[in-house]
Amino acid sequence: PYQKQRGQRGVKYFYGFDFGSTDNGASISVVHKEEECYFLDYAEVFYPKNSPIWEATVCTLYKEHAECGRFKEYDVLPLFDIADYIKVIAKNFPLFTGVIDQYSGHAIYQILTSKGIENIDLKSYNESSKSRVFKLIKELYQENLLNLMDHPVLIQEMLNMEAELRPGNKISVNKRDSSDDSFQDDLTDSYVRAVW
Repeated sequence: PYQKQRGQRGVKYFYGFDFGSTDNGASISVVHKEEECYFLDYAEVFYPKNSPIWEATVCTLYKEHAECGRFKEYDVLPLFDIADYIKVIAKNFPLFTGVIDQYSGHAIYQILTSKGIENIDLKSYNESSKSRVFKLIKELYQENLLNLMDHPVLIQEMLNMEAELRPGNKISVNKRDSSDDSFQDDLTDSYVRAVW
């Protein structure tokens, strides 16, 4: 299965989050490491009703995956409800540490902290740090050290990402463009942060 229901005792679980604005998604990824291999244990992404994914004709995988629509009735994603959802996940996969993008994560960070979910860092990602993160993912992938299970959204989303070489041996990784803005990168971002 692409999702485990519960973690294992004594395992350190690392969380990555990506919280967008009004039409972007909110994603959660949980990984753990065994020897040199990184295993995906849990990953989901949710979108509000005004997201372009619901009218998509080019990339329809999000509207085909039921969990993406968990909060579809909301104009803006309900952060308190998502925090409650994360709290349940953290009981099943005890959070060792996690990271949220500082750019859009202040509100959910404060809500999670108020609910007793700690060991989460706010981190600012710039072009240089994002380049290091994606270089690591590329190296781990090439060495066959990433286990993504058969996640129906994450794998396809990663295949829809494009890398561009920048000056200074940096790479820039972004979602592909489409005529209907249906390609997304929320789940990929939370996943690579969890691995990092």
